[in-house]
Amino acid sequence: MNLNSKIVLSLPLILLLFGCESTPTTTERISESGLPDWYLNPNPQSGGFAAAECVDDNASLSILRSKATALARSEIAAQMDIGVNRMEESLIKMQEIDGTSAVNETFSQDAKQVVSRELRSSQVKKVDYFTDSQGQRLLCVFVGLDPQIARTVYDQMLSETRRNLSPQSDTILYREFTRKLTENELRQVREDVRD
Repeated sequence: MNLNSKIVLSLPLILLLFGCESTPTTTERISESGLPDWYLNPNPQSGGFAAAECVDDNASLSILRSKATALARSEIAAQMDIGVNRMEESLIKMQEIDGTSAVNETFSQDAKQVVSRELRSSQVKKVDYFTDSQGQRLLCVFVGLDPQIARTVYDQMLSETRRNLSPQSDTILYREFTRKLTENELRQVREDVRD
């Protein structure tokens, strides 16, 4: 067998090997809707916040990414606002129990200003194009606010609202701030962001 015939006979095998190697492997679960699991169930790290949004593929990647990221950050802000409201309710209960003045009239407003200012610390974790079950091509992003940053936001809220808490009260309030949203709360957040 000459060299040329060896090359010709081995060419299909080489193409097969390289062809299989270049096939992307994905560990992401895609639902029947055509959307990834990280979009349908954005799961933050414990003590963090997360949101995912998709937009129609009708512009450049940079415009779509900015739009989807802004929507996801709005959802994170709404989640954190619910956390602030939970904190305020807990502070009021603590005030009723121990007779102290733990809440002032501007707590919620001051805390939400901190949330708004610190939201830029959230990061885009995933970006990808998907085709939904109706054949519509979408750009989806997953945005997260890591637990360390969430703790910093919480500490700044307490600092700017001049809160001095016992370690036990601090633990309770932080847990309320970062507690995972219920399905109803999450649905309400998404409706508010999209309106």
